[in-house]
Amino acid sequence: MKNFNIQLLIFVLCVCHGSAQEIEREVRLPSEIEKPEGLCVTMFNDWFVSDLQSQMVYLLDAQGQIKTHYGGKGWEMTQLDHPGDIASADGINIYVADYHNQRIQHFNRRLELVSSLGRAPADYLNYVSNSRIGRPKSIAISQRGELFYIDDDFKKIAKVNSLGNVESSFNAKTVLQSPNTIRLKGNFVYIAETQRILKYDYFGNLVLEIKNSFLKDIRDVAIDDQGRLYVMDGKKLALVILDSSGGLLKVSSEYEFINPRRIVIVNDRLYILDAEKGTIVILKMPI
Repeated sequence: MKNFNIQLLIFVLCVCHGSAQEIEREVRLPSEIEKPEGLCVTMFNDWFVSDLQSQMVYLLDAQGQIKTHYGGKGWEMTQLDHPGDIASADGINIYVADYHNQRIQHFNRRLELVSSLGRAPADYLNYVSNSRIGRPKSIAISQRGELFYIDDDFKKIAKVNSLGNVESSFNAKTVLQSPNTIRLKGNFVYIAETQRILKYDYFGNLVLEIKNSFLKDIRDVAIDDQGRLYVMDGKKLALVILDSSGGLLKVSSEYEFINPRRIVIVNDRLYILDAEKGTIVILKMPI
């Protein structure tokens, strides 16, 4: 019995803490980016970072050097006001949540504006918009070109079809309390609140509610091909890894985070943005 208890203790420690994960690389962001908010890394190794200080979106290379930028505070079509979340499904079409302007801006991979969904500037007479939207808190794009976003004004999830029309409000059968982040993987929609993650199908049917005592302040979530969830917890300042059913696999706190904001999985790499440090940490998977 004594040996069994020792073995059980060792198993619990391994699950909860795991072995030390070596950081492959840590990239410091350029000094121009003072308050990073959003992060998108594409299959082409293009890095897109939004900055709340300059009110710009930056395109960086894989060494963190600026290639170009877009924005500046304002409501004109060439400006942004609180650029937040960034999403791309194919690495060619890039979407940025322009929060206070109540619109989502669509760029190509060179960060050139393609189109805009949402509110039009009053003095931009040639602007054409199919829909008005609330302030987009978080966005995600499917491989089929469907755009999902959290409408922060009405606390709802909306889906936009590939033609740019708001098709309908996401018919979530469970009442959303305070949705912060939306992510897509396969045929599922993941909505993160402060202490839980809700998994839906594309029709708004609840598949799974994930609540775990280790989740205290969810900042962002990424999902791998096996359905495992990688969650950045702002209170624990740690990376919490869950299996596809929400069971705890590991809590990784080897790296000292201060303000982890975004987490992205691309191929076999995990990218974590620390807004306070102004760095992007790169880990090789599996972790």
